Amino acid sequence: MSALTATGPDSSASAASGAASELHGALGSPAARACLLKLDAYGEAIRGALREHEPSVLARYLLELAKAFNRFYNSGRIVGAGSAGETAAKLRLTAACAAVLSHGLGLLGLSAPTRI
Repeated sequence: MSALTATGPDSSASAASGAASELHGALGSPAARACLLKLDAYGEAIRGALREHEPSVLARYLLELAKAFNRFYNSGRIVGAGSAGETAAKLRLTAACAAVLSHGLGLLGLSAPTRI
């Protein structure tokens, strides 16, 4: 857990929270809102893992975020459905989820795949 201790809840956590609040008004689907709520909880997941000296807290959070994103991804088209603003918001949500998953896995000493 040394990487987690060294970095702590850094700017990635606050960036995820900022992205979540910015996108909340632009995305109305329940699946998108669930992703946004999960993104908003990233900093707390890091703090919880540090507080409890338990990396599995962060690992569980990342699994929950991946599940929430999967539901969002399967709930409808990301590109080409709706207005240009809605498409841009969906792309920003996708990028925010990817960034948090990549950063969180990095804190756990794992690398994120670039493609699945």
